[in-house]
Amino acid sequence: MAAGHDFPQLLLAAQAGSGQAVERLFARHNPALRRYLEARAEGMGDDLAQEVWIAASRNLRTFTGDEGDLRSWLFSIARSKLIDQGRRSTRQPSTPTDPHILEATSVWERPVDNLTAIEAVNELVHGLTDEQADIVLLRVVGGFSVEEVASMVDKEPGAVRVAQHRALKRVATRMSEKAVTK
Repeated sequence: MAAGHDFPQLLLAAQAGSGQAVERLFARHNPALRRYLEARAEGMGDDLAQEVWIAASRNLRTFTGDEGDLRSWLFSIARSKLIDQGRRSTRQPSTPTDPHILEATSVWERPVDNLTAIEAVNELVHGLTDEQADIVLLRVVGGFSVEEVASMVDKEPGAVRVAQHRALKRVATRMSEKAVTK
């Protein structure tokens, strides 16, 4: 998302407690943030996004930087919330679902125009490692540069490029195999 020319004033107003300014920041940044979170933790995107905004609101007064820095900061908080959620889910037992209850067809067996954006993103990252999925989603859904993603995932830019390349190659192979078997 392109940075708004009004960002410095908007940030100052939000830091001063303006609800309207916070709403505008939310409207600008929450859609991509929510898509990223939903793709990484299906069914929990809204809840995790809410946790991100609560955490951000606690520290917004001390935030400095431009709109790109704010986006990076929000997605870094989101990634931390995903890690926390992963830890919680491993500690809390789950009840297995009878596989016969689940829908038998994959999303790719339905017409493309019936896919939701979340289903398409989930199918994109299906079968990738968590690291690969994070990198692809931060690059594609978040719209971050290689350098920004490298900073968020604590890797060198070259390692991010390699992981992204391997992930996309894996996706291409998987999709071509599905096309051949149909």
